[in-house]
Amino acid sequence: MPRSSFFRASWLAVSLLLVLTAAEGFSTTLNGTPTSFRSVFTIPASADEGAQLVSNIVDPEAVDAQQVCPGYKSSDLERSERGLSATLTLAGEPCNAYGIDIEALRLTVEIQAKGRLAVSIVPKYLVSRLDARVEKY
Repeated sequence: MPRSSFFRASWLAVSLLLVLTAAEGFSTTLNGTPTSFRSVFTIPASADEGAQLVSNIVDPEAVDAQQVCPGYKSSDLERSERGLSATLTLAGEPCNAYGIDIEALRLTVEIQAKGRLAVSIVPKYLVSRLDARVEKY
């Protein structure tokens, strides 16, 4: 057997051994160098499959949020040269059609450039974890 064929056959054997045993992880010596191999976690293909949700437009039994939910009233409107901000307060009893309704929200609208508008709606009362720990003690 010519020398190059021997090296190719050896490399093929080592590669096959690596493929067969890499799932469990192992150590070996390649060309005098200690080498270890371990399995690597990969995300399964099933991760792309989500819950089968039907929009409430198609579902005749779904709650019509436009009829049931109270919406929000704005107050504390503040205008600036780049936009505006306001407080949005729940206008009635929460209906929780799309999750838990938040009592007070902070609306910020900012014109950032021609054709670009930034809108932010976040809970008005946010407490960081650090603040919550400080208040606790």
